[in-house]
Amino acid sequence: GGLNAAMATWGRVLQQYQGNLTKLPDPVSTQLGYWTDNGGYYYGGLPLSAKLAYPLFELLRREEIPVRYLQLDPFWYPVQTSPCASGAINWTARHDLYPDGIPALRDQVGVPLLLYSSMFCPVTATDYPGIDFITSNYFDVGWDQG
Repeated sequence: GGLNAAMATWGRVLQQYQGNLTKLPDPVSTQLGYWTDNGGYYYGGLPLSAKLAYPLFELLRREEIPVRYLQLDPFWYPVQTSPCASGAINWTARHDLYPDGIPALRDQVGVPLLLYSSMFCPVTATDYPGIDFITSNYFDVGWDQG
């Protein structure tokens, strides 16, 4: 019983519904990655910019540390702090941190990126016309596909 059993059961139901019982390889749980999320050196007040990322990954390669991907925290995209803490305004790179964009950062560091996605905020809907976001007084919970 418990939460783990419930999640495993829910996973089996989804796999059966989709007709896929094959577990796909998960590089996040099998390979070393560099994380900038909560608790990392480059987090929040000092997000990892493109300017900092290249020398960092050069150092990791020189020291033969086999980092296979880079995770970017919620500060890589523009956020709205009120009414929702760090809620995404849109899912595009902040120009002040990544002036050449996310594909250029990936090419620069030479590893795949794991991009964090937070909740969305009411202003998100203005950047994505055609998606009917379901909103509350606290935060957006997704979109209504009808």
